[in-house]
Amino acid sequence: MYNQEYRVWELVYLWEFPNFFTKNYYTQFMPKVSWSHAVKQRTSRFLEELLSYVLNYRDDLPIQHRWEDECSDRPKLIIDTKIRFLIEIGKLEKDDHFYEIKNRLKDLDIYEDRRFHKKGKDHWHFGLTLWSKDKQKNLREFDKLWESQRPEKSKKSDNHQTKSKILGKLSQVPQQPLNFLPRPDELNKIKSLLLENENQRVAVTGISHRIGLQGMGGIGKSVLVAVLAHDEEVRSVFPDGILWVTLGQQPSLTLRQSDLAKMLGDSSQIFQDVQQGKVYLGELLANKTCLLIIDDVWETKDAQAFNVLGQRCKMLITTRDIKVLEEVGTVNHQVNVLTVPESLALLALWAKQHPETLPPEVNQIVEECGKLPLALAMIGAMLKDKPDRWENVLYKLRNADLEKIKYQFPDYSYPNLLKAIQVSVEALEPDLQKRYLDFAVFPEDTPIPEVVLQTFWESEGLDKFDTQDVIDLLVERSLIRRDEQNCLTLHDLQYDYVRKQAGDLSILHNRLLTAYKKHCSQGWHTGINDGYFFQNLAYHLKESGRKDELYRLLTQSPDWMEAKYIACIGDAGYVADLELAINDFTDSLKPEQLVILVQLHTARQIVNQRVNRYDDTDLKTLVWLDREVEALNYARLRCNLCQKLKGLLSIYKALEEKGSPNLFLLKEMLELSEIIEENWNSVEYLGELAVILIKLEYKEEGIRIFTKAEEITRKTESIDEFEEALSNLVVTLAEAGLCTQAQKLILDIKNVCFKVKALSSLAVAFLQTGFDGDTNQIFNEAALIANSTNDPMRDIALVSLAVALAQVGNFNESESVAELIERDVERIEVFITLMELIAKKGDLIKAQKLINKIEQNYPLAYSKALGIWASVLVKFGHEDEAKKNFTQAKKAALAIEYSWSKKIALCHLAALLAQVGYKTEANIIFNQSVEIDVKENRRYRVDHICKLALKMANIGHQQIGDLLLIKAEEVAKNLENNGDIAYSLKSLALALHKSRNEIKARAIFHESQEFTQKIEDNVEKAWMQNYLIESLLESGHLVKAQGWRISNPIDRGITVEENSLLWMLLTQKPCIDHSSQLVLIFVEYYDEKLVLGLRH
Repeated sequence: MYNQEYRVWELVYLWEFPNFFTKNYYTQFMPKVSWSHAVKQRTSRFLEELLSYVLNYRDDLPIQHRWEDECSDRPKLIIDTKIRFLIEIGKLEKDDHFYEIKNRLKDLDIYEDRRFHKKGKDHWHFGLTLWSKDKQKNLREFDKLWESQRPEKSKKSDNHQTKSKILGKLSQVPQQPLNFLPRPDELNKIKSLLLENENQRVAVTGISHRIGLQGMGGIGKSVLVAVLAHDEEVRSVFPDGILWVTLGQQPSLTLRQSDLAKMLGDSSQIFQDVQQGKVYLGELLANKTCLLIIDDVWETKDAQAFNVLGQRCKMLITTRDIKVLEEVGTVNHQVNVLTVPESLALLALWAKQHPETLPPEVNQIVEECGKLPLALAMIGAMLKDKPDRWENVLYKLRNADLEKIKYQFPDYSYPNLLKAIQVSVEALEPDLQKRYLDFAVFPEDTPIPEVVLQTFWESEGLDKFDTQDVIDLLVERSLIRRDEQNCLTLHDLQYDYVRKQAGDLSILHNRLLTAYKKHCSQGWHTGINDGYFFQNLAYHLKESGRKDELYRLLTQSPDWMEAKYIACIGDAGYVADLELAINDFTDSLKPEQLVILVQLHTARQIVNQRVNRYDDTDLKTLVWLDREVEALNYARLRCNLCQKLKGLLSIYKALEEKGSPNLFLLKEMLELSEIIEENWNSVEYLGELAVILIKLEYKEEGIRIFTKAEEITRKTESIDEFEEALSNLVVTLAEAGLCTQAQKLILDIKNVCFKVKALSSLAVAFLQTGFDGDTNQIFNEAALIANSTNDPMRDIALVSLAVALAQVGNFNESESVAELIERDVERIEVFITLMELIAKKGDLIKAQKLINKIEQNYPLAYSKALGIWASVLVKFGHEDEAKKNFTQAKKAALAIEYSWSKKIALCHLAALLAQVGYKTEANIIFNQSVEIDVKENRRYRVDHICKLALKMANIGHQQIGDLLLIKAEEVAKNLENNGDIAYSLKSLALALHKSRNEIKARAIFHESQEFTQKIEDNVEKAWMQNYLIESLLESGHLVKAQGWRISNPIDRGITVEENSLLWMLLTQKPCIDHSSQLVLIFVEYYDEKLVLGLRH
C-alpha cells in the first residue's frame, strides 16, 4: 500500500510524464499477470482443497463458511478466515501465491471481495461464485473457463517452459533434528530407489537387530527418511502430500488408520476394525499421488494394514526386521552405522566444537558409541561447553555396567547405545534423573503434552516454569524430543531404558494418579481435559494395581461414561477401556472374578444398547448440529451391517440436504453393500443406495446394486417378508426413475398394504420423471385396493396413498383420503406431512387450518407439527411468530411423560431448529434428549445382567447366576421412573422363571404389575402392559395375561414378532387349551373376522 507522500509524487509524475507512466511504470513495477500452467495448477488445487474442506465438513482449521443461493445454478461459497489458513489449506509455498490465485479468480469473475476494510492483509472475507455444490463439476467448469479466458501467448509460452513444481504438503513428518548431519550417499541411494519405479514400495532397515529407528537417533533411519521427505524434488513428485505414520511395538492400528484418514482430508473417520480402515483408506488414496511413510514397523500385519496404495502412490517402510520387508514385498535398502569421519562430525556438532579441536579421546568415544547417531548425539550434548571433560566421559563409557545392561536387555545386539543412555542420564543432577525416569509411566509411542508433566511434577515442588526448564534441558541433551504441538516423546530404546531403571512402576502410576486426583474434587469424571487424562486413566489404574477401582469406574459410574464420551468424542474410547479391562481376565477364574467379568460385559452391552438407541433421527440431528463426527461414530459402532448402512444413508442424506454431500461416505457405503447380510431387511437400504448412485450418474453401479437387491428378495421364503421387500424395491426403483422395472415387480405383490405403497410411489415417479403413464389411473387403482378390504393394515395403506397424493400436489384428495384413516396417530401424521407441503407452497392459511386438526392430547405429534410449522414460518420471514411456535413445541415435548416419546419429540425439534439456524437452542434441546436417553439405558442394564446370569447357570456356575439375579433386583428397585422399574422387574421375573424359581418369579411379576399401574402416561402404560403380557405368556401365566389386556393400545398395531409369538403359543401345549384366552389378549388389534378365523 502506498503512503500519502508516495501517492503525491505518483500524481506529480502522472501529470508531468504521462507517457512514461503509462508505458513504463506499470510494466516495470506492477506484477505480471500470469496464466501459466503452474498458476492454473495452484489455483485448481486451491479450489479443490477448499471445496473438500467445506463439503467434507472438516473443522480442524478456523475457516468459517456458508452457502448463498445454494438452490440456484450458480451457488456462492462464502469464506471468512485468515490468510495463513488459506495458505495452509491450499498447500501454498508463500503469500504471493494466494494473491496470484485471488487475482486470477477475480479475472474469471468468480471471486468477490467482501472485506469491510480492504487494506488489511491478514483477514479475508470473500465469495466464490461456483457452478454447483459438487466438487468435481466445479473443477471441470473451472478448467473450461480458465482455458477459454487464457491468452494465446500464455498457451504458447507453456509449450516452451518447464512446468513449475508444486510441492506436496507434509503431514506429521518430523522436523529436521537438532544438529543434523548430512549423509548424502545414504540419502541419494534411497532417493534413487524412491523416484525410479512408479509403483514400487521402498523399505529401510538397519543391518543389526533392534538398533532402533531415528526419531531421536538410533542408526538414523527415521532421520534420513524425514530429511528425504523435506526434499523439494521428492515433494514435487508427490503433489498430494507426504504422509507419516509411526507404529511401534503395539500400535492401535485402527487409530493410526484414522490419523491417516485425517491427513487425507477426512476428519471424521473412526474404524471398527482394520479391514474397514483398509477399504476406506484405499478409496482415499485411489486417485492420489502421495508418499506414505510407515515408520517403526515391528510386525508384517501392521504394515499390511496400510498396504492400500493407489496407482500413483508409493509407500516407504522403516523397520528393524528384514523379514517384515520380505513378507510385504519391498525393494530394500540397508542403512549402515556412521563412518568414523561422520561420527566425528556429529560429535563436534553436538559438543559445539570445531572438528579440528576435538581431543585424542574422541576416536575411542566414537567406538564406544558404536558409531550410532543417537548415542553420539547424547554424548556430544553432555560435552557441550565442557572441552576438558572428554576423558571423563570416555572413562564412564568404558566402565558402564555392561553385564547389567546385557541382563536387562538380552535381545539387544548393540549395548553401545544403552551405555550412552546410561552415561547421559547419570550425568544429570539427581533430581533431574528422577524426573527423566518419570517418563516410564507413560504408554509407549504416546505423545505427552507438556501440561501433563506440569500436573505430574506439581507434587515434586516444580511450578510451570520449573517444568519447562527441565523439559528444555532434556530436549537439549537429546534424551527426549519435542514436536510442533509441544508434545514429548522418547526413542523406543530410551523408553525401554527408563522402564528398566524406574523400579516398581506401580508406584510411579500411583504417583501420577495422586497428582491428577488433586484436580478431580468430585470424582474422576471431573478431571482435566488436557488431551491425555481421559484417554489414559484406565491404563494407569490398571498398571497401578488398582483394578477394582478401574472395574467400578467402568461399570458403576455413568458420570465417567459421559465425561469420557465428551472428551473422546463418542463411545469408542470407553469401549477401548472396557476391552483393556476384559482382556485382563484369563481362564480358571474365581467366582468373584467371574462376577466382575460379567459386569464388564454388561457395561459393553449397555454401550451397544446406547449405540442402537441413537436412531437415524438422532444421527440426522447431529449432522444438522455440525456434529457429523459423533453421528458417524455412532453409525459405525452398530454391529449389524444392515443397520450400519441404514445409519450411514441417513447421515449422507442429511449432509446432502445441508449442501455438503460426502462422497467418501458414499464410497464407504458402496463397500459395505458388498458384504452386507443377504436378508430381506437389507433390500430397502440397498435400494436407497442405488438411487443415490443413479442420481449421481453412477448408473452402472446403481443397476448392479438393484440387481443384488432383487436377488435377495427372490430368495426370501416368508411371503410377508418377500412382499414387503418387493414393495421397498419398487419404491426405490421408481425414485431412481426406473419405472418400467418397478411396474413389472408390482404384479408379484398381493398384500394390500404393500401393493398400495408400491402403486403410490410409482404414480409419484411417473409425474416427477415425466414417464409416459396414466398417473390418475394408478392412484385410482391404489385407492380401490385400499378401500376394498377390512385388513387391519388398511390404515397404513391409506397413509401411503395420502402422502403420495400430497407429494404430487393433490392436496384436497390427500386430505380426503386422510379423513378415511380410522387410527388417530396415522391420520395425524398425514395431516402433518400435508401441512408441511402446503405451507412450502406458500398457502399458510390452509396449512394453519390443518394444524388445528391435530389434537393436543397427542403431544408427540402436536410438538412435531408445531416445530415444522415454526421452521416454515422462519423461511417465510415470520421469525417472531416462529419463535412462539418453537417455544410451544418445546413445551409440548417436555410435557410428554413417556420418556422415549419425549426423547423423539426433543430430537426432532432440535433438528428443525438447527436447519433454520438456531443452533445454540438446538444443541441445548438435543442434549436434553440425550440425557433422557442415558436414563432410559439404565433400565436395560437389568436385562443384560439377567441374560448373563442365565448363561452363568447354563455353564455350571449356578451360584454366580443367583448372585447376579440378586444384583439385578437391587439395580431394578433403585431406578427412579415407574416405567423403568416395571420393565426391569418384568425382565427379572422372566429370568427367575427360566431359572426355575417360580415362587420368586410370581412375586416379582406382581411387583412389576403394581409399578405398571402407577405409570401416568397412557402410551407408556400401553407399551409396558404389552411387554408384561408377552412375558407372562412366555412364562406360562396365561390367566394373568388375560387379565392384562392392553387398555390403551395407542400408536401401533400388532407386530410381525407378536404375530409369530401368538401362533407359537397357540400351537404348543399347554397353551392349546387356552387359545380363546390368548386370542382375547390381541382382540383390540385385530378385525373381528380375522380373530374368529384365528380361533377356528
